[in-house]
Amino acid sequence: MLSQTFPSLSVTPKPPEMEDEPLLRRPPGFSVGTCTWIYEHFLQIIIDLHGLLAVMGNVCNPSTCKTMKVNEAEYMCAAHGKPRNCCAIDYCCHIIEGTRALLLSEREFPERVAVAPTKKKIFVLLARRCYRILSHAYFHHQAMFKEFEHRTGICARFHGLVQEYDIMASKLLIIPVE
Repeated sequence: MLSQTFPSLSVTPKPPEMEDEPLLRRPPGFSVGTCTWIYEHFLQIIIDLHGLLAVMGNVCNPSTCKTMKVNEAEYMCAAHGKPRNCCAIDYCCHIIEGTRALLLSEREFPERVAVAPTKKKIFVLLARRCYRILSHAYFHHQAMFKEFEHRTGICARFHGLVQEYDIMASKLLIIPVE
């Protein structure tokens, strides 16, 4: 699928002269709907968050992060049927698994090459959940987060995506992007 290929190509390392090239802009002649474009970026975000979790596993575990926190806010995990506490790394895994399952659901996204505008509300929900992973990493494992962000730019891309397409309010974006 061409639309899925472009977001993944757009996050590969670029030569210095291309560093300022906007990653979220559709290339000329690339005609997919806005929600399809957002959908493809969320697929790439899930792949990148998986990489973040792989790195986080070295510093975030049931001993160091017994619950999912962002700053002092604590989140209950809904993956257990009835919401309950679970350690942060498991919470993050549950978010990624649930987001991936929803994005690949034929019921929610029967035609992935033409995502209906009515599906934007799903992206709003997914953005809030995925941002918790980034926020936890930033506020509780900052050195690891900054190194990963420097390599991938996931947080800057995420901020750009949710602001460009009005998916999250700016006041909810609490991680400073350098």
